[in-house]
Amino acid sequence: MKPQFGLIQRPWGVFYLKNKLTGEQTTLKTRDRAEAQRLLQAYNDAESQPHLNHALGMEWLLKSVIPRLLWPRPVFQQKRAITAAERCAIAAREPNPERRDFYELLWHTGASQTDAACLTAEDIDWDQHTLADPADGPCRWRALPLVEKHG
Repeated sequence: MKPQFGLIQRPWGVFYLKNKLTGEQTTLKTRDRAEAQRLLQAYNDAESQPHLNHALGMEWLLKSVIPRLLWPRPVFQQKRAITAAERCAIAAREPNPERRDFYELLWHTGASQTDAACLTAEDIDWDQHTLADPADGPCRWRALPLVEKHG
């Protein structure tokens, strides 16, 4: 992506940003070339980050808070399901019976919260004791056997 802003130094030494698309010039209020280069980089980086572009345009931020290359790399933990003991502890401390039943539905079906929330009476086959399962995207269900509640 081509940078949208360029750097201009006026005869009296102050640096300006020049928008290459509109030709608009904005003062950087500095005579220091290194500081002007940092601000230019921040404006060009912000152009590729629209949420920061507005803040920079409103002059709420004069430059990026943390340069993009200095952000720490995310460290992901190993994912796991909850255990039966954890499930019992969650259900025991939930005072809302409707929410507790929702948690039980999630546990017994393995459905995501969204899929379970989209479940309708038409998705249950009471004669075959099956519940639909989201095979073809959100809220599209296929047969899943219902199990009896054990304690």
